[in-house]
Amino acid sequence: MTLFSKISDAVKSRFGGRSADNTQWPFVRGSYYVADSTAAVVVITLGSDKLARDLAALGTRGLCMTCPLAGSRGDIERLAHTLITNLSIQHLLCVGDDTKDSVALMGLKALFTEGGDFDGALHAAGRSKMRLTVADVAALRKQVQYTDMHGCVELDKIVARVTQLSSNAKRGTTGFVAPNGNGKGKDVDAENRVIAADNLTHELVEDKGGYFRISVDGQRLVAEHFNGKDERLRIIEGRSARSIYLTLIRNGWVSRLDHAAYLGSELTRAETALRNGTGYSQESAASD
Repeated sequence: MTLFSKISDAVKSRFGGRSADNTQWPFVRGSYYVADSTAAVVVITLGSDKLARDLAALGTRGLCMTCPLAGSRGDIERLAHTLITNLSIQHLLCVGDDTKDSVALMGLKALFTEGGDFDGALHAAGRSKMRLTVADVAALRKQVQYTDMHGCVELDKIVARVTQLSSNAKRGTTGFVAPNGNGKGKDVDAENRVIAADNLTHELVEDKGGYFRISVDGQRLVAEHFNGKDERLRIIEGRSARSIYLTLIRNGWVSRLDHAAYLGSELTRAETALRNGTGYSQESAASD
């Protein structure tokens, strides 16, 4: 088995499933190949399962999932519900050259066009158990931007557009809007409950307020504050993580939420080491 086949099989293991405990996205059953559930771009391949599978197997950075969307109304509405339950998704890219059935393409255009008549466009496509409400459509249009490249089947061109869309995506929210806890009733019956992604990574942006070196000295925690020129501004000492990070926040010495979260985590680790009499070494904040 080739490396490409192994990757393809691994991606395909995520196909069509829905977790029994409703804690793994996608929550709605459908034809999906998930590459990175926290990425910003979804690609629709207009009925071509092979193209969807091949794209997902490439592992392109920024690609969330691919979907060989069929022409039924139910498939389109399931896709819409799947998109709005993933807060990371910002772009939907339509590719593929399926010209035999234009229902999917017509439905997508109506769905993402302001003032578009989705019901009218898919009147002949039958009824669906997952009907979209006006609020669903409004939420989808606000969250996801539609890009039409139908007719394109060249992998290199599609990958280039995915990379472009991903790089231009604003830094959005992450997490999954979970369905109801017991899984009964409709496929999507979302409450205000968000499941955090397990595979999130984060590159810490430089804090204008400076950076901190944390250590343990005797019976005290120490946070040395430096500016961008590596000049030490002050030394903050305390007996608990809480006393130090509240001091940093209240004095305005931390200007970013991600930096504050990192410092809170590190100070807690240092306090635990101090209480247990074990060694402490500060971890890098480069990709928390």
